[in-house]
Amino acid sequence: MLKINTWKNISKIEQAKLLERPLQADNSHLKSRVQDIIKSVCAGGDTALKNLTQQHDGVWLDDIQVSTNEFANARKQIQDSTYQAIVRAIQQIYIFHNKRKPIDIQIEISPGIVCATQVRPIQRVGLYIPAGSAPLVSTVLMLGIPAQIANCAIRVLCSPPTKAGIIDPHILVAANLCGINKIYKVGGAQAIAAMAYGTETIPKVDKIFGPGNSWVTQAKMLVAQDVMGAVCDMPAGPSEVMVIADHNANPKFIAADLLSQAEHGGDSQSILICTDITVANKVNQEIQRQIEYLSRHLIIKQALKNSCVILVDTVIEAINIANEYAAEHLIIQIAQPRNYLPTITCAGSIFLGPWSPESAGDYASGTNHVLPTYGFAKVLSGLSVGDFMKTMTIQELTQTGLTSIAETIKELAKVEGLDAHRNAVDIRINKLLELMRPEIVTMSAYRSARSEQSQITNKTWLDANENPWDNKYNRYPEPQPRSLITTLASLYVADSEQILVTRGSDEGIDLLVRLFCRAGQDQIMICPPTYGMYKVAATIQGAGIIEVTLIKTENFSLDLNAVLQKWQPNIKIIFLCSPNNPTGNLLATSDILTICEKLDGKAIIVVDEAYIEFSGTDSLSKYINTYSNLVVLRTLSKAHGLASIRLGATIANPSIIQVLKKIIAPYPIAKSTADIACQQLKSDCVNKQIELINRERDKLILFLKKLPFVKKVWESKANFLLFEVTDSQKTMETCFKHGIVLRDRSNEYNLKNCIRATIGNPDENKLLMEILNHV
Repeated sequence: MLKINTWKNISKIEQAKLLERPLQADNSHLKSRVQDIIKSVCAGGDTALKNLTQQHDGVWLDDIQVSTNEFANARKQIQDSTYQAIVRAIQQIYIFHNKRKPIDIQIEISPGIVCATQVRPIQRVGLYIPAGSAPLVSTVLMLGIPAQIANCAIRVLCSPPTKAGIIDPHILVAANLCGINKIYKVGGAQAIAAMAYGTETIPKVDKIFGPGNSWVTQAKMLVAQDVMGAVCDMPAGPSEVMVIADHNANPKFIAADLLSQAEHGGDSQSILICTDITVANKVNQEIQRQIEYLSRHLIIKQALKNSCVILVDTVIEAINIANEYAAEHLIIQIAQPRNYLPTITCAGSIFLGPWSPESAGDYASGTNHVLPTYGFAKVLSGLSVGDFMKTMTIQELTQTGLTSIAETIKELAKVEGLDAHRNAVDIRINKLLELMRPEIVTMSAYRSARSEQSQITNKTWLDANENPWDNKYNRYPEPQPRSLITTLASLYVADSEQILVTRGSDEGIDLLVRLFCRAGQDQIMICPPTYGMYKVAATIQGAGIIEVTLIKTENFSLDLNAVLQKWQPNIKIIFLCSPNNPTGNLLATSDILTICEKLDGKAIIVVDEAYIEFSGTDSLSKYINTYSNLVVLRTLSKAHGLASIRLGATIANPSIIQVLKKIIAPYPIAKSTADIACQQLKSDCVNKQIELINRERDKLILFLKKLPFVKKVWESKANFLLFEVTDSQKTMETCFKHGIVLRDRSNEYNLKNCIRATIGNPDENKLLMEILNHV
């Protein structure tokens, strides 16, 4: 019978005593004897294993590896019902463990910083299956199935041989069904040593799994401490169960669970925590009744000496004790046990309700029965597929990502005195700075009053020499209006740190040339026919101009090979307009990205997307986090109908934006401009207008192609058309006389007699077509 202890009636010391585990036998010579075995195996290999097997297992083996014939004969030696039971158990265990297989994950921590984990199997694992009065088939499954799911390349199994020099056929069949075909007839400390260091026959493994006696446990501890040895799964101790029961519990079920755990060994422990003395007494009666017909009753009686009943007032009190004990197996035999699950924090495996015996977890429910004992469930988990795998962390930063955390890294490296860590960041951040004019990079920017105090509100402003009387216009605006940048960041799907607001995109062009081109030394590259302001900005700055013409015969496509061949180190900027003005065509994204990649760290690639909204394609700004040398220009003048307020944006790597802020005018954007833009961008009419313009554009293309004096009409992805006529001057004069103003592009390279017409509203387009009929 189990002694019944009322928890509240005993002292704290007595309470702690009740929860003590039975101590394992203290053998002061065990460690040194196991060390001798390990040394012997390391020195003698297979010969040492054979000698130790004869010494400890009483059999000499000529071959320690299980042969093909032994595998073949094993299936014939077990009953079909047993075979089917093993198969069913494998199915159950496989389903549960396969769902728990760790998976690769990838997370964008912040823009430009991607962190990930990738899972890989441990390549070489060793499984130890002890031998006793019966074959531990279930342990083979609990170790073999997770190793199989993890796809460990080498799976070695060792188990002691019988006096007949064989391994039980049930073990061989179970192992074979788990995909294990390297099995060795070696047990005890010598088996652990063989797997940890390898012999002529047994391959060395990286991690060893499985239970065993004190010799095996000691050997696992020793090889795990040796860097040349092998890691081991978890500390092993005697098996244990704790049952929590209330007045609803079935005493027969409880007694059966306590006894099933006690039969593992004389040092096992079974504890019942009960809220009802009647149930506790009936459990004791059932133990006395059931123990008599159990084959291992002598072992059970020894284990019950280490066991007890604890009587408590409430289930919560019982769970608090269970959390402190941290049982290998915790059985909850109470009403609505799942309601209490959130309060349980420490247990190896939990069994809920009357129909969940611990035996189910040991064999076939699906969970693993290799569990932490001796209170290690407070910090360790039961065996899983994850134990047969390892996780590698991966990080990939774009320049934007590194720039965003550069100061954080450098500051912490400074605190720790690790200058090389700081330098590894600086040398990368400075990559783009090396392309810039050094005098601008190092200069101190003018600090306007509002650039220093723009976020302060409700103050008396006496810092900027403004007129003090409020007429709505007497104060300077924010240099870079926060609300406008936030709105544009959302519109352009970019980070606020990547955006500089400018007076139209023309100011962005001018600022970039001033930043990267030294007068008389550096050059830009343009691809005519194209927007004329690139050349103007370069000429004003005193920068050279290299031209690589678009391929007219291929609808003005980019000459990628020529761009790359003509590039030279003093060409700091390549300007590309897409859709191109005045031809209207998109440049191939693949060509642009190839140039970015080939000239990474060598040149800035500026893509002017003034007309991108009409193209039906995405902006290239989404690649700025990938290509640090990519700059995108946007404007609100075209699709958004805000040409008169002159507002644009330069989207680039934050390190470029920060230096551009040094050279932009102190107050480039009027408050009224920012307010108008924010208000207009709330409107939902833009997409409808774009759709209408594109329809009108297509209609005008069809009309122009029918006119006899129109020689060619180029397909357009913008809000204008380029077409070639027999006499551009006559056509222009006729239209002008009737009040239509077009743009003669005949002076552009390869555009003789070419005219550019903006797509107007339907009435304007109708008028244009009527007039062109008179030409």
